[in-house]
Amino acid sequence: MNSIKINRKLPTLYSRCFLLATRDEIGNYGLEMLLRQVRLDRFKNLTPQMIQEMVITASEFAELQQSIRDYYGLGAHGLLNRIGRGTWIYMVKRGSFQDKVRMLLTKLWPRSFRSRKALEYLAAGICGIDGCVSVHLYDQDLLFLDQTSDTTYGQITTEPICWVTTGMIQGVLSWAMGEEPDIEEISCRATGSEDCKFKVRL
Repeated sequence: MNSIKINRKLPTLYSRCFLLATRDEIGNYGLEMLLRQVRLDRFKNLTPQMIQEMVITASEFAELQQSIRDYYGLGAHGLLNRIGRGTWIYMVKRGSFQDKVRMLLTKLWPRSFRSRKALEYLAAGICGIDGCVSVHLYDQDLLFLDQTSDTTYGQITTEPICWVTTGMIQGVLSWAMGEEPDIEEISCRATGSEDCKFKVRL
Protein backbone atom coordinates (compact mmCIF):
# COMPACT_ATOMS: atom_id res chain seq x y z
CA MET A 1 0.00 0.00 0.00
CA ASN A 2 1.33 3.45 -0.87
CA SER A 3 1.89 6.02 1.83
CA ILE A 4 -0.95 8.45 2.36
CA LYS A 5 0.21 12.01 1.69
CA ILE A 6 -2.82 14.21 2.20
CA ASN A 7 -3.23 17.38 4.21
CA ARG A 8 -5.95 15.74 6.22
CA LYS A 9 -7.68 16.92 9.36
CA LEU A 10 -6.35 15.02 12.33
CA PRO A 11 -8.86 13.10 14.46
CA THR A 12 -10.46 15.62 16.83
CA LEU A 13 -9.38 13.90 20.05
CA TYR A 14 -5.81 13.58 18.76
CA SER A 15 -5.71 17.29 17.80
CA ARG A 16 -6.95 18.61 21.11
CA CYS A 17 -4.83 16.26 23.22
CA PHE A 18 -1.68 17.20 21.32
CA LEU A 19 -2.33 20.93 21.85
CA LEU A 20 -3.11 20.44 25.54
CA ALA A 21 0.03 18.37 26.06
CA THR A 22 2.07 21.02 24.24
CA ARG A 23 0.63 23.71 26.50
CA ASP A 24 1.53 21.64 29.57
CA GLU A 25 5.16 21.46 28.43
CA ILE A 26 5.82 25.00 27.15
CA GLY A 27 3.16 27.04 28.96
CA ASN A 28 0.38 29.28 27.67
CA TYR A 29 2.73 31.99 26.38
CA GLY A 30 4.98 29.52 24.56
CA LEU A 31 2.01 27.83 22.93
CA GLU A 32 0.49 31.17 21.92
CA MET A 33 3.79 32.18 20.30
CA LEU A 34 4.01 28.92 18.35
CA LEU A 35 0.37 29.10 17.26
CA ARG A 36 0.96 32.61 15.94
CA GLN A 37 3.95 31.40 13.92
CA VAL A 38 1.87 28.80 12.09
CA ARG A 39 -1.21 31.02 11.77
CA LEU A 40 -3.27 29.12 14.37
CA ASP A 41 -4.22 32.15 16.46
CA ARG A 42 -7.76 30.81 16.70
CA PHE A 43 -6.52 28.34 19.31
CA LYS A 44 -4.51 30.73 21.46
CA ASN A 45 -7.12 30.82 24.26
CA LEU A 46 -7.85 27.20 25.10
CA THR A 47 -11.27 27.65 26.68
CA PRO A 48 -13.36 24.53 27.39
CA GLN A 49 -15.55 25.27 24.36
CA MET A 50 -12.52 25.84 22.15
CA ILE A 51 -11.06 22.51 23.28
CA GLN A 52 -14.22 20.74 22.12
CA GLU A 53 -13.92 22.30 18.66
CA MET A 54 -10.19 21.83 18.04
CA VAL A 55 -9.18 20.33 14.73
CA ILE A 56 -5.81 20.87 13.06
CA THR A 57 -4.52 19.71 9.70
CA ALA A 58 -1.45 17.60 8.99
CA SER A 59 0.41 20.65 7.67
CA GLU A 60 -0.37 22.63 10.85
CA PHE A 61 0.62 19.67 13.02
CA ALA A 62 3.94 19.35 11.18
CA GLU A 63 4.60 23.11 11.24
CA LEU A 64 4.01 23.28 15.00
CA GLN A 65 6.58 20.56 15.57
CA GLN A 66 9.02 22.20 13.18
CA SER A 67 8.65 25.47 15.12
CA ILE A 68 9.46 23.61 18.33
CA ARG A 69 12.52 22.01 16.73
CA ASP A 70 13.70 25.38 15.42
CA TYR A 71 13.13 27.25 18.68
CA TYR A 72 14.35 24.66 21.20
CA GLY A 73 17.22 23.21 19.18
CA LEU A 74 18.88 20.25 20.89
CA GLY A 75 16.24 20.30 23.64
CA ALA A 76 13.43 19.74 21.14
CA HIS A 77 13.88 15.96 20.98
CA GLY A 78 13.14 15.39 24.66
CA LEU A 79 10.44 18.07 24.69
CA LEU A 80 8.53 16.57 21.77
CA ASN A 81 8.92 13.12 23.27
CA ARG A 82 7.29 14.37 26.50
CA ILE A 83 4.55 16.04 24.48
CA GLY A 84 3.87 12.67 22.86
CA ARG A 85 3.60 10.98 26.24
CA GLY A 86 1.30 13.76 27.45
CA THR A 87 -0.83 13.45 24.32
CA TRP A 88 -1.37 9.78 25.08
CA ILE A 89 -2.33 10.53 28.71
CA TYR A 90 -4.89 13.10 27.56
CA MET A 91 -6.27 10.66 24.99
CA VAL A 92 -6.93 8.16 27.76
CA LYS A 93 -8.50 10.77 30.05
CA ARG A 94 -10.66 12.38 27.39
CA GLY A 95 -11.60 9.32 25.37
CA SER A 96 -15.13 7.98 25.28
CA PHE A 97 -16.40 5.61 27.95
CA GLN A 98 -16.16 2.73 25.46
CA ASP A 99 -12.54 3.64 24.69
CA LYS A 100 -11.67 3.67 28.38
CA VAL A 101 -13.25 0.26 28.87
CA ARG A 102 -11.33 -1.15 25.89
CA MET A 103 -8.08 0.22 27.25
CA LEU A 104 -8.69 -1.24 30.70
CA LEU A 105 -9.47 -4.60 29.10
CA THR A 106 -6.10 -4.41 27.34
CA LYS A 107 -4.41 -4.93 30.69
CA LEU A 108 -6.24 -8.25 31.10
CA TRP A 109 -4.62 -9.78 28.02
CA PRO A 110 -1.68 -12.15 28.57
CA ARG A 111 1.60 -10.32 28.58
CA SER A 112 2.59 -11.73 25.18
CA PHE A 113 -0.44 -10.03 23.54
CA ARG A 114 -0.81 -6.95 25.73
CA SER A 115 1.76 -4.75 24.03
CA ARG A 116 0.33 -5.42 20.57
CA LYS A 117 -3.24 -4.74 21.71
CA ALA A 118 -2.18 -1.47 23.36
CA LEU A 119 -0.33 -0.36 20.21
CA GLU A 120 -3.35 -1.24 18.07
CA TYR A 121 -5.49 1.00 20.26
CA LEU A 122 -3.00 3.85 19.80
CA ALA A 123 -2.88 3.24 16.03
CA ALA A 124 -6.67 3.52 15.81
CA GLY A 125 -6.61 6.73 17.83
CA ILE A 126 -4.20 8.57 15.55
CA CYS A 127 -5.39 6.95 12.32
CA GLY A 128 -8.96 8.28 12.09
CA ILE A 129 -11.06 7.45 9.04
CA ASP A 130 -8.56 8.56 6.40
CA GLY A 131 -5.21 7.48 7.85
CA CYS A 132 -3.21 4.27 7.70
CA VAL A 133 -1.44 3.22 10.90
CA SER A 134 -0.94 -0.42 11.83
CA VAL A 135 0.98 -2.85 14.05
CA HIS A 136 2.89 -5.91 12.80
CA LEU A 137 5.15 -8.66 14.05
CA TYR A 138 8.80 -7.92 13.26
CA ASP A 139 10.98 -10.97 13.94
CA GLN A 140 10.72 -11.25 17.74
CA ASP A 141 9.63 -7.63 18.09
CA LEU A 142 6.77 -5.38 16.96
CA LEU A 143 6.65 -2.84 14.16
CA PHE A 144 4.48 0.28 14.47
CA LEU A 145 3.90 1.36 10.86
CA ASP A 146 2.66 4.90 10.18
CA GLN A 147 1.92 5.35 6.48
CA THR A 148 0.07 8.63 7.07
CA SER A 149 2.75 10.27 9.22
CA ASP A 150 1.21 13.69 9.80
CA THR A 151 4.41 14.84 11.53
CA THR A 152 6.36 14.63 8.26
CA TYR A 153 3.87 16.48 6.04
CA GLY A 154 5.95 18.84 3.88
CA GLN A 155 9.11 18.13 5.90
CA ILE A 156 12.54 17.23 4.49
CA THR A 157 15.24 16.31 7.01
CA THR A 158 18.40 14.24 7.30
CA GLU A 159 17.27 12.27 10.37
CA PRO A 160 13.98 10.92 11.76
CA ILE A 161 11.74 13.54 13.39
CA CYS A 162 8.69 11.61 14.65
CA TRP A 163 9.53 12.21 18.30
CA VAL A 164 5.91 12.86 19.29
CA THR A 165 4.90 9.48 17.89
CA THR A 166 7.80 7.82 19.70
CA GLY A 167 6.63 9.45 22.93
CA MET A 168 3.09 8.20 22.41
CA ILE A 169 4.35 4.66 21.80
CA GLN A 170 6.47 4.84 24.95
CA GLY A 171 3.52 6.20 26.90
CA VAL A 172 1.03 3.55 25.85
CA LEU A 173 3.44 0.67 26.41
CA SER A 174 4.59 2.00 29.76
CA TRP A 175 0.93 2.24 30.76
CA ALA A 176 0.07 -1.25 29.51
CA MET A 177 3.23 -3.11 30.50
CA GLY A 178 4.49 -1.18 33.53
CA GLU A 179 7.99 -0.81 32.10
CA GLU A 180 9.92 1.41 29.70
CA PRO A 181 10.07 -0.05 26.18
CA ASP A 182 13.02 0.20 23.80
CA ILE A 183 11.83 1.99 20.64
CA GLU A 184 13.71 3.04 17.52
CA GLU A 185 12.37 4.88 14.49
CA ILE A 186 14.05 2.86 11.77
CA SER A 187 12.66 4.82 8.82
CA CYS A 188 11.07 8.24 8.46
CA ARG A 189 9.26 9.77 5.52
CA ALA A 190 10.92 13.14 6.17
CA THR A 191 14.24 11.55 5.20
CA GLY A 192 12.84 10.15 1.94
CA SER A 193 11.53 6.78 3.13
CA GLU A 194 8.16 5.55 1.94
CA ASP A 195 6.70 5.56 5.46
CA CYS A 196 7.60 5.84 9.14
CA LYS A 197 8.48 2.64 10.97
CA PHE A 198 9.10 2.20 14.68
CA LYS A 199 10.74 -0.96 15.98
CA VAL A 200 9.52 -1.93 19.44
CA ARG A 201 11.85 -4.37 21.18
CA LEU A 202 9.99 -6.65 23.56
